[in-house]
Amino acid sequence: MKNFQICKIYCTFADSTRHVPFNMTLLNIETSTSSCSAAITIDGVAVASRANLVNANHASELPVFVDQLLEEAKINAWQLDAVALSQG
Repeated sequence: MKNFQICKIYCTFADSTRHVPFNMTLLNIETSTSSCSAAITIDGVAVASRANLVNANHASELPVFVDQLLEEAKINAWQLDAVALSQG
């Protein structure tokens, strides 16, 4: 599982890397392997996270994870600034 206690957040745009400000609420999704994890970070700190590290069924688990994370973080989906996805 990825460490969602983020020290620096980077987004890749074409061939350059730009720093993303910390005053953001992000939904972080990791599905590049057989495990599935997701977290909500606010200002770079994880406030809620979920993971299935063994043979996850991403398509069925991710929607449930997202609903649980939003409820635990006490936010609505429209309050998210961005969604961060793993690439792999």
